[in-house]
Amino acid sequence: MVHNGGITDEDVEDGYILACCSKPLGRLSDEV
Repeated sequence: MVHNGGITDEDVEDGYILACCSKPLGRLSDEV
């Protein structure tokens, strides 16, 4: 994830991401 702030290093270490700054690495499926 490449970001310009908005999330702390501690949050990243805990596994949190900013979905707006992330790209999937594989196929995704979504249920609504």
